[in-house]
Amino acid sequence: MIFDRQADIILMIMILIFKQTFNEEKDDTDFAG
Repeated sequence: MIFDRQADIILMIMILIFKQTFNEEKDDTDFAG
């Protein structure tokens, strides 16, 4: 269960990073447009 919990935490962190990167790219696109 500990391993599964760590996997869930890692997944959540990856999602947060992906959202942040996606938002930055979106902002860059809006700025360029």
